[in-house]
Amino acid sequence: MLNIIKNNKGMSLPIILAISSFFIISVFILTTVVLYQAKAREADFNYQQEYSLAQSKINATVNAIVNNDDLSTDFLNDLSNFLDVEITQYDSSTIMISSDLTSGRLVKSYLSKNSEAISTTDEYFENTGFEDDFELNPLITPASLLNSYLDQYFEENFDGVSYVGGFTDIDSIVEYIGELADKSEGFTKIKAKVLTKSKNPTVNGYWYIDGNLKMRDKRNLTIPEGYILVINGDLKMGEKSTLKGNVIVNGDVTIDGNWRKYETVKATIYLSGSFYGSYRMNLGDEDRPTFIFSEKKIEFDDRTYGTAYLLADEVEGYSYWSWWGAESTTIDGGVYSDDKTDIIAYDSDLDESKLYDYGVAASIESSSGGEGGFLFTNPE
Repeated sequence: MLNIIKNNKGMSLPIILAISSFFIISVFILTTVVLYQAKAREADFNYQQEYSLAQSKINATVNAIVNNDDLSTDFLNDLSNFLDVEITQYDSSTIMISSDLTSGRLVKSYLSKNSEAISTTDEYFENTGFEDDFELNPLITPASLLNSYLDQYFEENFDGVSYVGGFTDIDSIVEYIGELADKSEGFTKIKAKVLTKSKNPTVNGYWYIDGNLKMRDKRNLTIPEGYILVINGDLKMGEKSTLKGNVIVNGDVTIDGNWRKYETVKATIYLSGSFYGSYRMNLGDEDRPTFIFSEKKIEFDDRTYGTAYLLADEVEGYSYWSWWGAESTTIDGGVYSDDKTDIIAYDSDLDESKLYDYGVAASIESSSGGEGGFLFTNPE
């Protein structure tokens, strides 16, 4: 550029000024972006630090209550002041322990001392979740359901191997089962390829997979009654596939598909992540309903049919237009979430005597969430 300027050829002063302005503006924009990204990273770091601190304070409060077996007003007030948390009465038998973040988010945990078990049928399964008087029970979570079921499952299937329970999230439950599998106590650790190399694999043991399981198209995965498949990772089913049985997934579940094929999920799924349904999906029926208990989100695509009972922080169906106007995903069973959109559930007859075979706890025992008859949730 200097040679061109010296020769006074091909470049006028306005062009030179324009080029200079362009460089100045570019540097300004680049500097702004870098500063913005740095501030965003700092804000995210500060948020995570504040969130972790809030969780720690709530956990310390829960531990103090459980260890001292004390729910008296004076003791709770002292804890609230000392640990800087809010302790409020949620209902007649449950308290909420919470901490406000500067972002406005409320981190909270629920704790109850129950002398009697909580019936999952009375609280949830006999309801669709759309009744005017229906209320979510904060103590019934995917983790508390799984804790109660595994407590019975271990007792009936494993001699000399007990389930310690008391876990407040599915990640901790899977970690515990992984430790057992490492010692070949109850569960056996296998490679994912044991299932992926078969055309239509069937689980024939108490299997634990450390890693993702991805099934190819037109491959069916069957977990026979009496077994549970545990996956410490994501599960992905391919197009035109069928999933049957009981499975615990420490990650996401994705059902792949397209508009020309149907996929089937006739199973009970406990997962720490989100469930993503395919474009056309068949769920269970009254003889074998589908249960999906997600610690995050359940999301369905265009055409989803069948009988299912769904529990998640968020459940999202699919909205579409037909000759009759706007319609949403419609199932039989129940949808239990404070955040449910574009989905409707209608009553279905559930055979309570088969809940154990379905991999579902008929009740939440107080011992499944802690010691001394206390039941509590993970601070979130």
